[in-house]
Amino acid sequence: MHLSVRTEASIITADGKSLRPDRLVFDGAIARVLDIKTGVPDERHQEQVRRYMRLLVELGHPQVEGALLYISSGTLIPVAS
Repeated sequence: MHLSVRTEASIITADGKSLRPDRLVFDGAIARVLDIKTGVPDERHQEQVRRYMRLLVELGHPQVEGALLYISSGTLIPVAS
């Protein structure tokens, strides 16, 4: 199995804006988004990851997963689309 990992790769929106998730991992048909945070969990962080996930679906990735990693606590939180 071949993984392709991109660190802070830009995703260009339809209106020309550039967004940069911390990590994108491509594993066959699955695209995974990981955003790394230093603060405390916040619903805005989940919405940010959901936006990245929606953009990847719009770009043609049929299966997209997302997660947040809070480094201060070591907590990994899956994000539902």
